[in-house]
Amino acid sequence: KVAGIALASAGEIDVEGKMTSEITASETGYQKIVKDTHGNIIGCIMLGDTSSFNQILKQIKGDK
Repeated sequence: KVAGIALASAGEIDVEGKMTSEITASETGYQKIVKDTHGNIIGCIMLGDTSSFNQILKQIKGDK
């Protein structure tokens, strides 16, 4: 947690914005899923609701 807010990140977070990303933002949270050119998830950032983090982490690792 950072300042009392849940935060999780893994893999490539694409700071420079060169990759495909799916971003969801609301008043209660932020989620960025980064994908490679083949559509595979290679990284994520979650702020607020991190309930799907373990599922996405498995996808980053290549587990199904």
